[in-house]
Amino acid sequence: MCGNILWVPTLHIAQDTAADELLSRDPLALLLDQHMRERSSGDGC
Repeated sequence: MCGNILWVPTLHIAQDTAADELLSRDPLALLLDQHMRERSSGDGC
């Protein structure tokens, strides 16, 4: 079974079921979400 993922953890971080499902299955979406949250935190940089 080379190349098959047997189990993927489910994330519950977005307060929205559809968003959580996307973030759980798409690592790029998770990375971009984290990046955008950091940019919008208003740290002045």
